[in-house]
Amino acid sequence: MEDAVDAALDEMDDNSLLKPFLVENKAEVKRMCITEYDEERTMAEKISEGEHKRAVTVALTMLKNGESVEKTNLYSGLPIEEVIALSKQVKTVPV
Repeated sequence: MEDAVDAALDEMDDNSLLKPFLVENKAEVKRMCITEYDEERTMAEKISEGEHKRAVTVALTMLKNGESVEKTNLYSGLPIEEVIALSKQVKTVPV
């Protein structure tokens, strides 16, 4: 990431209004780039969020179709506490 910052600054037009500021604060810019955005972690979190949403959808479908909390836990992979909470939501939703 640090090399990318150097390369971007090297390619930036010398007449750019931002270039003097970025060059003067290069260390801070590099630190921010490294700590503020970790692409690998961000993508893993997005995948994880998507997987969780799919698991919740599976669990809700199973519970609405009368499956047990235990079987829903097994097939969805969600923690039992979350499946129990979802089952309470399903029971309170008018059919």
